[in-house]
Amino acid sequence: MPDKRTIRVLGALVVGMTIVSSILLALEPDPTHRGSMISLSAVDFQQEDVAEKLWKTREVYPWQYIVIHDSFGIAGSERDLNEAWDAEYARQGLDRKGHGYHFVVNDGLSPLGDGEIQITPRWQDQRVGGFIDAEGADNWNRIAVGICVMGDAGSAPFSTAQGDSLTELVKELQGKLDIPRENVIIQVGSATSQGPATYFNYAQFRRSILD
Repeated sequence: MPDKRTIRVLGALVVGMTIVSSILLALEPDPTHRGSMISLSAVDFQQEDVAEKLWKTREVYPWQYIVIHDSFGIAGSERDLNEAWDAEYARQGLDRKGHGYHFVVNDGLSPLGDGEIQITPRWQDQRVGGFIDAEGADNWNRIAVGICVMGDAGSAPFSTAQGDSLTELVKELQGKLDIPRENVIIQVGSATSQGPATYFNYAQFRRSILD
């Protein structure tokens, strides 16, 4: 059995290697990104600059629904979500396709701010979604704007900043796209949960968005 000094030396070596690896990963170009990313750190969509960033897109596609998911516990930013989805596709022997969402609401567990909204190239280019992978997925992906909130509402609540940003984003999309409240679909919580997620207040959220 190694002595205490050897254990301390090995521990320090592991920590040092982890720090160096993290720095190299941060500096490495991300091959999964397919275009530039725009972020909204403010939730007040009445501000001209915020709204301008959101609607600085190609001709707006005739979206009919908004679908809200969470990341099933994947933490971090859009990059982390993208990498996790690509890893799952690779595990299944499929081509990398990324997460397929139009917007990602950050959790603050990355260099990006808590509640910061990332506008993905998929929204900027007004491309159909790729976030639903089930029976009838093609139809839903073609008519629904996809929003992913980083976290798992079946295990812990979203932060106040995430909740505020999600609400304001949905309201802005509803108003511009004429999407009624009944066409805002909320599917958050663990994959095995049935019904409303434990830590997401459906009733309060629905009251806070537009009719």
